[in-house]
Amino acid sequence: MKITSQYAQSILDKTSQILKYNINIMDHMGVIVGSGDSKRLNSFHSGAAEVLKTGKALEITVHEAEKMEGAKPGVNLPIYLNEKIIGVVGITGDPNEVRPFGELLKISVETMLQQVMLTEQLRMEQNARELYIRDLIEGNFSESEDFFITKGSILGFDMTIPRVAVVIKLYGLSEKAYTRGAVLEKEAAGRALGLKLQKKREQILDLIKNAFHGGANIISYSAGSNYVIFFDIKKKSPGEIKPALTFPLETIRSKLNKYNISCLTGVGLFHPGLTGLKKSYDEAVQVVQIGEK
Repeated sequence: MKITSQYAQSILDKTSQILKYNINIMDHMGVIVGSGDSKRLNSFHSGAAEVLKTGKALEITVHEAEKMEGAKPGVNLPIYLNEKIIGVVGITGDPNEVRPFGELLKISVETMLQQVMLTEQLRMEQNARELYIRDLIEGNFSESEDFFITKGSILGFDMTIPRVAVVIKLYGLSEKAYTRGAVLEKEAAGRALGLKLQKKREQILDLIKNAFHGGANIISYSAGSNYVIFFDIKKKSPGEIKPALTFPLETIRSKLNKYNISCLTGVGLFHPGLTGLKKSYDEAVQVVQIGEK
């Protein structure tokens, strides 16, 4: 992981509220990517380069700073992530004054970067899962179903479990999001609308996941205003599938109505294998399309 200006500035915004000294964050090349002094951004810090080389903290006095490129008096400490140095954090000031805050700042920065890394990993995993489901519903697995099943296992999906497809299409979601955006400037309204829509879609996805909790159900946002559920029917007879779907779908419909959002749902039949699951999805989409007509 590399420390970007975005990460560095986010960390500075939090730490500067606690420490009243100027804080600098340098990347793996010794370049200042975050600083309370904007004039120092993107400049090379020779003191940080020394810390990166030795892996040890470096204190710079006023006299020493005059001889070092891009440096000012202060304390500079290595930033470790997974036992690897990825950058340097420094506090500007008399070393005797700022030294007590050094280790605290170092730990705080490392903790925040660890959280950023975990969040990024979760986001990447979520994206990989969504792309996997997209490939499934588009049938992008015909050349190697075994490989696709193995890939699903890595992502946490057991694709050997029998399932039927359920498609939920929403109506009124976009109109609802325009309520506040319409009074903003055109460009800003577009950004605000996009963020509001995304947040609302995620909230609805959580609602659907809560309604379909339990079992090995696969649930994802599909496209447009569509959501797809691959419903686990492993322990259900053909006659039990419809009753098992009725309660969660009615729960979702009832909660959406409170937000002035309506929906149509379609359920496909069971067909074995990945191609069968794709066929079940196509049937569910067709049911929704018929409902619209």
